[in-house]
Amino acid sequence: VLALTPTDADAELGLARVLIDGRRFDEARKALDALAEQVDKATPRDVDAVVAVAQERSALELEDHKSDAALPWLQKLAGPPLERRSLALWAEYFRQRRAYGDGIAWLEKARIADDAGVKRLRTALLGEFRLATGDEKEGMEVLEPLLAGGSDDVLAGLASLEQRKYYE
Repeated sequence: VLALTPTDADAELGLARVLIDGRRFDEARKALDALAEQVDKATPRDVDAVVAVAQERSALELEDHKSDAALPWLQKLAGPPLERRSLALWAEYFRQRRAYGDGIAWLEKARIADDAGVKRLRTALLGEFRLATGDEKEGMEVLEPLLAGGSDDVLAGLASLEQRKYYE
């Protein structure tokens, strides 16, 4: 596919994902940087493509435990309301930096998509980060509605409680 359509962003993203899965981070960086340049020059600007490349590049840096290198790519996600993957990538950034208080402040201000799953994830992350700061009471208060909700809510709440073992 790449040989037939070398500017196919989906194909290039797929290649980068294969390289990341194979832990060939330097090659994936080069591929994603070239794709980012291509997407940035595109007219009209394709916001979805910009977000997809920024998500993949920040995921690569977080997978390689380079949170400082992930930050500029995460910041590119700030345009449209955040979807689940973007929110999850930001959460991983704060986890790696052990900046749970900053994560709470960021989550409280973040502009997220009007989607039940995204709202659920934000609540779960707020509870998780409150627990990570040692604020057990506040963390449980945040998670309580999830733990008393439907199956998706309960699973999100339990996942936050499961994360607690990493903070003790």
